[in-house]
Amino acid sequence: MEHDIPVERFVKFLPIQRHKAQKMFEGLMKFLTDYGIAIQNCRGQSYDNAPAMSGRYNGLQVKVAAENHNAVWV
Repeated sequence: MEHDIPVERFVKFLPIQRHKAQKMFEGLMKFLTDYGIAIQNCRGQSYDNAPAMSGRYNGLQVKVAAENHNAVWV
C-alpha cells in the first residue's frame, strides 16, 4: 500500500448559521479543532461560486488560504 499519495475523504456536512465568510470560517476552524484536524494538512479547496465562498477578497477560500497557503482554491 502506498503511503505517500493524496487521499480525499468526505468528513461531514457543516450546517451554516449565517452566509458570511467570517462565520463560515469560524465554523470550519471549530470543526477542525474539535476533530483534531490541522488546517496545515489541507491541500485544496473547492466551493460553488457563491461570493461568500469563492470571493477573491473576503470569501472563505481567502480566509483558509491565509491560514495555509498550500490550500489552493479550485
